[in-house]
Amino acid sequence: MADSDGFIVVKKGKGRRPRPNRDCVSSSTEVFDRNKSDHDIDLGRVKEKIHLLRDELKCSEFYTNVLDQLKQCCLTVYQERKKQDSESRCDADLEDVERDVAGLCLNDPPKNTTLPPDMECICYGVGNISGNIIAQYQLGLVMALREDFKLDQDRCFMFDPVFTEGEKQTLRDLHFSIIPVNEEGKRRCPRPALFFLPHCGKAFYNNLLWCNWQPQTLCNIVIIGNSFKAMVERTPERLLKETGLYIMKIQEYTAEIPVSQAFHHSDVFNDMAIHYFPLHRLTTAPRELWEAHDAPVYSQHDAEIILS
Repeated sequence: MADSDGFIVVKKGKGRRPRPNRDCVSSSTEVFDRNKSDHDIDLGRVKEKIHLLRDELKCSEFYTNVLDQLKQCCLTVYQERKKQDSESRCDADLEDVERDVAGLCLNDPPKNTTLPPDMECICYGVGNISGNIIAQYQLGLVMALREDFKLDQDRCFMFDPVFTEGEKQTLRDLHFSIIPVNEEGKRRCPRPALFFLPHCGKAFYNNLLWCNWQPQTLCNIVIIGNSFKAMVERTPERLLKETGLYIMKIQEYTAEIPVSQAFHHSDVFNDMAIHYFPLHRLTTAPRELWEAHDAPVYSQHDAEIILS
């Protein structure tokens, strides 16, 4: 079974060995030993394995679907931002800009259209990549997306408080930048940003939303992570107000696309969705929504987030 951190606990004992579930990658995953030092782990082999998992993903129908959906979402974010910028420049040629924007159709993206040139990719909470195959698959997905989106190392960021020093160096070798401090998800986004938050606690999403709680910044964000719709439906309102108030507030203004479940391991990307915040929806919200902007406060014992 999995412990509270998502790692696999193996119970030893006599008896009949259960048949592994071939649809569940955790049925055969390696055990991450928290007492094992970086010197005991072959990090070179870890890098090779992650590259193999990335290649496996890129050949899958699951990845093709996710990539197409993400490109459409990011193009939508970009076109709304261009339109907003054009409307704020009095000396711009609005007719030409609006014609360019109108040409970006979500269902039929035009040829030779690029994604936002200044977009960043931020990943929180992927877990220990040296001994957890779910974390390795999730990292493989980020690597594949980074390559297809043509993002350089200085625009691809990783953080998890459980990373060992060896894992941090491995991620640098794989061309990621390590966020030096625990941001707790509080990263402001004045430019387009793609967040990958695999199975993170509600407080991470809540902090990210709170930190960008105005239409002009929320519209820059695309999130791959736990379904907001599922969080709101499955969590009692009293508990959601404690750790996910901003998720609850923004859910009706969020565009959510369920991530395809076509991947052959059912426990790697389960219950995930792509979220973005169309500006035309945000601007229909009542002014009172944006004025109620108190900083979230969590208990030090909250199991959903590791506080800095």
